[in-house]
Amino acid sequence: MNAFVRQPRSLVLLSFLGLLLLGCRQLQDSVPPVVQRAMHRLANTPGTFTIEGRLDLAAIGQPGLAFDFAGEVRVQSVLDGAGLLTVSEVGGSQSVSYLGYRRDSGQYFTFGLEGDRTAIAYSAGGFSGSSVLRLVDPFTQMVTQSTYGKDGDVAYEVRVPPSQALLLEAKTTRTAAASGDPLEALLAVPLGSARVNRSADSTDPAENYHPAHELLGRLAGDYTTADGRSMRARLVADGRYLLQHVGGEDPFLRIMSYSTSGGFYQIVELRPAKDPVYMQGPKLPDGSIRLSDPFNPSGASAVVTLDGKDGFTFATSRGVLTVDTVVWTRSAAASDPG
Repeated sequence: MNAFVRQPRSLVLLSFLGLLLLGCRQLQDSVPPVVQRAMHRLANTPGTFTIEGRLDLAAIGQPGLAFDFAGEVRVQSVLDGAGLLTVSEVGGSQSVSYLGYRRDSGQYFTFGLEGDRTAIAYSAGGFSGSSVLRLVDPFTQMVTQSTYGKDGDVAYEVRVPPSQALLLEAKTTRTAAASGDPLEALLAVPLGSARVNRSADSTDPAENYHPAHELLGRLAGDYTTADGRSMRARLVADGRYLLQHVGGEDPFLRIMSYSTSGGFYQIVELRPAKDPVYMQGPKLPDGSIRLSDPFNPSGASAVVTLDGKDGFTFATSRGVLTVDTVVWTRSAAASDPG
C-alpha cells in the first residue's frame, strides 16, 4: 500500500517541516560572514509552533484521498548559529531536519530525516523576494515554498512536477518564543528505549527495514576520545537514523543512515565553518564501512571501523592523504542495556 495511504507522515509531509520554521540567534566567529548574513534572513522564526494542514493525494494520482494533519514543531539554532535544527511530531511520527547555507553554491540547503523512509532527503534553493523561500529536491524536482510572516508564522505549499499540482498546504502558529532544547532532548533518550525501526510492510523498498540498519543501533551510545572530547549518538526519527553530536571548541553534527533502495550507507557531516560534507558507500567483508563523495571523486572519503562493543574509529581522507583518525571509546556508564 502506498505510504501516503497508510498515514499522512510520508516523505513530503515530514521532510519539509524542518524548512518552515527557521531562525537564527547568536552567530559566533566560527561561522563565515556570508553564512551569518544568510541565516539572519531567518532570524524571526525560532521557537515552538503548532502546525495544521492538508495532504491531497490527487496530486500523485490518487483522487479522493486526502488527509488533515496537525502536530508540533520546535526549532533551535545549533552549531554556533550556522544552522537550524527542527524536530517535528506529526501523527505520532518524529522527523528531524537541518537547514543551513552553503558557500560553494550560494544556496540554502536542508537535510531531512523522516520516520517512514530510510534515505536522507536533500533540497536546496533560495529566496524569491523578501519572504518566500523556494527549495527543490534535485532528484524528484518536488518544490517546497515557504512564505514567512512578520510574527514568525509560516504558510507553505508543496507541489509535484511536472504539473505542479498542489500536494500539501499548511500553516504554522507560534505557541512559545522559546523552543526549549530539542537537540538535548534527542540526545538524552536512554539507550534501549529508541530502537532500530524494523517495519517492512511497504511496497516501496525505500521505506523498509534492512538488516544493515542494525549497525546504526550498535553505534548509538556515549563516547570519549583520548584527548578528552565527548560524543553522544542516538537513533532519531522513529529509529531510522543515527544522530551524532560533538560539542566544545570544534562542534559538529553527523547524520548516518542506510538507504534500502540505494543499498549503501550515507553520512552527512555539518560544521559551523565548513560547507556540508556528504558521503556514501558499502559495508565491506572486513566489517568496515567505506564512504566517499559520489559527486566529487577527489573529495572527502572516510572509513568507519567498529571495535567490537567498545567503540569505533572514524578515519577521514582527501585523495591519498589521511586527514584525521579519531578513536571513539564507548563510556561504560552509557552501554546499551539491550
